[in-house]
Amino acid sequence: MYRRLSHTITQDTPRSSPLVAPLEVAPVLELARGDNSNLYRVALTNHYGTHIDAPNHFHAAGLRLVDLPGEAFVFHAPCVLDVPKGDLGLITPEDLAPHEGRAAGSDLVMLRTGFGALRASDPVRYASRNPGLSGEAAAYLVERFPLLRCLALDTISLEWTSDDSHGWAAHRVLLGQRDRPVLVIEDLCLDFGGRTPGRVFAFPLLVDGVDSFPCTVLGEFADA
Repeated sequence: MYRRLSHTITQDTPRSSPLVAPLEVAPVLELARGDNSNLYRVALTNHYGTHIDAPNHFHAAGLRLVDLPGEAFVFHAPCVLDVPKGDLGLITPEDLAPHEGRAAGSDLVMLRTGFGALRASDPVRYASRNPGLSGEAAAYLVERFPLLRCLALDTISLEWTSDDSHGWAAHRVLLGQRDRPVLVIEDLCLDFGGRTPGRVFAFPLLVDGVDSFPCTVLGEFADA
């Protein structure tokens, strides 16, 4: 059974910054007005909704999504780590250490803070008060999880959106690994309870000239 873990992109999708423009959909052709087909022009910022950050997001010489092989978006050993955090909480190495034995062999780690529950009920708080990953925690993940290729979270951003006092250290650490950069998936839906998908597929639209892009994420679960 496959379950979609990415959110549907709408004009009401929470935005991490005023610089992130909302979705615009404009009809070019419409059956309803007598045209022979439907055709739409879609405009959106590339860090909008559920999306993947590639190394080029913070590193000028880093790979973009179009530079990555197809297998970079398929994960065969995912795990979910529950690290409950509230407003402006900070995920530290101490939060991750109890999970090390279970997650050390994972290629995708999904951090479930519980903050994703606010996405629909309080989108302003979800977008402006989100927990973040410390730079030390990012370094811990790289050092202790040798097979890690991607980190995903149920928050709008890997780091606080309320200010940039963190210097985007977690992004820079994860995306900046020369031999094994760790991709980042933000704004993921992790409300599937205690189950863990056997595989996860995260496929972005591959657009030349940009660092990152929204993606559709599917989790493969054993039949209930």
